[in-house]
Amino acid sequence: MNPPRTLRYHWEDFPAGSIREFGAKTVLELAASSSAKPLPVSEGIEAAATALAASLHAKGLACLTRSGQAARLLAKYRPASSIFAFAENEKVRRQLSLSWGVSVIPWHEMKLQDYTAFDDMAVAPGKLGLLKNGDPVVTTA
Repeated sequence: MNPPRTLRYHWEDFPAGSIREFGAKTVLELAASSSAKPLPVSEGIEAAATALAASLHAKGLACLTRSGQAARLLAKYRPASSIFAFAENEKVRRQLSLSWGVSVIPWHEMKLQDYTAFDDMAVAPGKLGLLKNGDPVVTTA
């Protein structure tokens, strides 16, 4: 008896430009018609942020995280942009330092509904010399 066959596709399997020719609408229609289980909300947010960073040619993805899950989910998609994880907990910062492509930045606890923290997160990589000032950054929490 033969073992079940696993199908795997790689972007090189398709002719040049064919993926672009499908267009975003068709790709979304294919995803909607798929019988695959939908992504959890947290993973969907990080997947969308990764796609947004790619389409905007953002130089960085910044996430505010307590447990490190947001940064690990961003790293799962191997974005071309740098990942900056802002974490307050020392243990979480040490764990994230082992994650693929994640630069950990120590952060203070955010006050309830302190929306200026996101502005600070977008500027912090530039102040630390990790990005040039004015480089676009996509932020998540």
